[in-house]
Amino acid sequence: MGRVLLVDHDWFAREPLALFAQSWSHEVEQANDAAEALEKLTSFRPHVMVTNRGLPGPDGEELVRMVRQRGDTRTFIICLTGYTGEPPQTRADMLKN
Repeated sequence: MGRVLLVDHDWFAREPLALFAQSWSHEVEQANDAAEALEKLTSFRPHVMVTNRGLPGPDGEELVRMVRQRGDTRTFIICLTGYTGEPPQTRADMLKN
């Protein structure tokens, strides 16, 4: 089916998503941080990347910017968060550029 890259430093948050995607016959790779995700984007070439906003180092939002600045407009990106501070639309608008 499709290739999915899951990016989260928390295995307990990432692994259930991996099992769910695999149950739908998707090929899944996992990364712990932005640097590992960028490597896997090149080698694995996922159709979808799901990233946590709260990654250590470059966070999920910065990862999204780095992916788009590299010219990758093919990968569909989902950025998840458990943060409750700002309105989500404000953050999403920032990632469009």
